[in-house]
Amino acid sequence: MYIKPKDVGYVANDFGLKQERDCAVRAIANVGVYSYPLALSLLSRAGRKFNRGTPWDALDKVYREAGAFNVTYYGKRTAKMSVEHAVMHSGKGLTLKTFLANNPKGRHVVIVRGHALAVVDGSTVDMFSSKAGKRIIASFTFA
Repeated sequence: MYIKPKDVGYVANDFGLKQERDCAVRAIANVGVYSYPLALSLLSRAGRKFNRGTPWDALDKVYREAGAFNVTYYGKRTAKMSVEHAVMHSGKGLTLKTFLANNPKGRHVVIVRGHALAVVDGSTVDMFSSKAGKRIIASFTFA
């Protein structure tokens, strides 16, 4: 089963930019924290390379500086990372479908393997559909 996004949200072309692998940039822009160009600039200064995915440390740093709270890493493999980044850890895995059901309100960035997406009021904001059974690695909640 796939979860269709409520909206596509921001894309690089909206701002006359050519970017690929920019899901971390789009995700934080789509929860309304930063504009796409500012998010791109901040993530680039933190270590994101042009047309490449965002390194975990850069993503975590910029999201938390943007005001993310209730940051949680999920699953057994993230235990060490949660200690390194001083965030909550849930050893129990969580799927995207369950996360959406448990969070009908609020703005979140959810990280799954190889991808970041925005969740706004219980719906995804992304460029494409996501598998409902996709395991969440981390979630960042924004006010």
